[in-house]
Amino acid sequence: MLTPIKFTTTSKDRPLMILDGYLYNRDRRTYTKTYWRCENQKSLNCHYRLHTCNSTSTETHILILKQTGTHSTSCNRDLIKITLRKFRKDVLDRTKRPDRVLIFSSPEQTAILKSACDFLMDRTVDVVPEIFYQLYVIHAVDRGHVIPVVSCLLQRKSTATYKKMINKIVEFAPTWSPRTIMLGFEKAVANVLSNNFPQACLSGCYFHLRQKQGLQKRYEDDVGFAHGIHKVAALAFINPNDVINAFADLSTHLGDGFQSMLDYFEDTYIARFRANGSRARPLFNIEYWNVYERAKNQQMRTNNSADGWDRRISTRCVFQCSHPTLWKFIDKLILEKDSQIHTKIARVNAGEPTTKKKKY
Repeated sequence: MLTPIKFTTTSKDRPLMILDGYLYNRDRRTYTKTYWRCENQKSLNCHYRLHTCNSTSTETHILILKQTGTHSTSCNRDLIKITLRKFRKDVLDRTKRPDRVLIFSSPEQTAILKSACDFLMDRTVDVVPEIFYQLYVIHAVDRGHVIPVVSCLLQRKSTATYKKMINKIVEFAPTWSPRTIMLGFEKAVANVLSNNFPQACLSGCYFHLRQKQGLQKRYEDDVGFAHGIHKVAALAFINPNDVINAFADLSTHLGDGFQSMLDYFEDTYIARFRANGSRARPLFNIEYWNVYERAKNQQMRTNNSADGWDRRISTRCVFQCSHPTLWKFIDKLILEKDSQIHTKIARVNAGEPTTKKKKY
């Protein structure tokens, strides 16, 4: 009689058989038989062994020819606990090394990642376990709905870290081919995305553009200064061909009180003149942060939909503390996926219409 089993591998890539909640290492193999021993033979002195038939065994079923011994009473039959213990040990080992990433995505989230064309990317540091630096989240626009599809715990914000993150995602979603990606103003991740997806149109979030101006205290206390900031931010809505002339006019009329902010904006988003009269290349070119075409075509100008989910987890609605342990973070993220994200995907699949907003 054939018995259902599962196969996996050890950390050293050796065959490991799962049967009735126990794990078995392959001891030796002949032409007709395979000999298996309990994984706990050394650690718990368990002498239980199995002999299986090679000719009738498959990847899902085996024919047991002989069983010898009994399992030690200390053997843990709870396969979930065994797997979790191995997972925790592996995760702990990995997180001790630099530039490690942990990536979370369920099969239904990965399916959306592969099929969607438009994406939003955002990060948060508020609820990240202390052994990591940031949580980077990729949201897909699926039939007008914004759905988190990949969550990544990163230890750094370097180009090497972002390369590893994207490469690992492509490993389990090789057909991921974004058409548009809206993200913040971090050059390292923008460069990595440009290199990996040259066909994708990258754009900066308008809300993040306004945040990048800084000077929050003066903005809140000085109405005139706040009005000037609004004028500079409004350059994002002008035809890209007219932005440089409009910026020059603003620089003339805003006055000395705005000079430091105007210098920063010019260096970062416009670029200064060279000695030969041409302009240098800015850190972010005009097409990256300009929303003229998006506004004209009624497309998203900000990633506020993604920010809404980030605020939900950052305001402790999900994790209930600022820096949870890694295990609590994983548990809460799985709960969020099961209770919120899965439900949203089900509603979208059922044909739930999008809510039309006056602005994005």
